[in-house]
Amino acid sequence: MEKTRWFVGEKGKDPIRDFNSPQEGESFEEKAKAVEFWLAKQIGGDLAKVYPNRDWTVDVDSRNQSIVISCPTLSSRMGYRINMRRDTIAELLPRCRRAAGEILERYNVTRGRIVDPLTLEAFPRDARGDVKNEQATSDTVEKWNHA
Repeated sequence: MEKTRWFVGEKGKDPIRDFNSPQEGESFEEKAKAVEFWLAKQIGGDLAKVYPNRDWTVDVDSRNQSIVISCPTLSSRMGYRINMRRDTIAELLPRCRRAAGEILERYNVTRGRIVDPLTLEAFPRDARGDVKNEQATSDTVEKWNHA
């Protein structure tokens, strides 16, 4: 008859853990990075399917609960900020699609699936390499202050 050990661990060690000291394993920051990477990958993949032949950058910040979507071929500085709130990925994807469509509309780029990538390079650009467009770069506060 074989004896069964009910205690799992090393013999002679105290099974009680002190949670006031640093614990081994993933930290909160590492878990947050993994979640942010997964969200950015899901949103970026969806944007690549909906609006192909365009470059998309998705920056997820779980600490500030925000997502920034930008199209670096149009502007390296400007992006569309979305508040994540407590939305699920199923609720975030349509909001991100609308944000990406808004970016394309501001720069007068077609939302269609078939687009020639060379047309994005033909737009007039400023010294930073961003597309010149008054509608995209003007701030609404500036617009109202100048009126």
